[in-house]
Amino acid sequence: MAYPGVPRGKYGQDYYTLRSIFMDNVPPPEVICHVRFFDVRKDIPLRANRARQQDVGMTTEQRREAAKAATKHPELLEPSEEDKAVFNLWLRERWMEKDAWIDEWHSRGGRGPLVRGASIEEVVFPIQLKGALGFL
Repeated sequence: MAYPGVPRGKYGQDYYTLRSIFMDNVPPPEVICHVRFFDVRKDIPLRANRARQQDVGMTTEQRREAAKAATKHPELLEPSEEDKAVFNLWLRERWMEKDAWIDEWHSRGGRGPLVRGASIEEVVFPIQLKGALGFL
């Protein structure tokens, strides 16, 4: 999320609080939101996804037995330290991508979509409160 008019390196929540928006009726002029979808089975490095890829040759009965074993031993579902490290790295990389997009957006003057590209579609949702208590 980004807010036009908020300087680079500053945070929108420091300028636009719940009080300023809903009680003082001073909302940000615009909120830029980039939504990105990930296929949980393919894109996110989770142990369950690696196991699923390895279990392609399992029969339905073998899958049922594996599921029963996991319910009897929930510790089998706990991520290992390696799993946590791999996921944390992946998440940190996504966070750095977001920061780079916001920096680039600021260098373009802080207007328009955060990310540009052939497969990016901009959708505008005008939202207006009816008054100071319009959220009720």
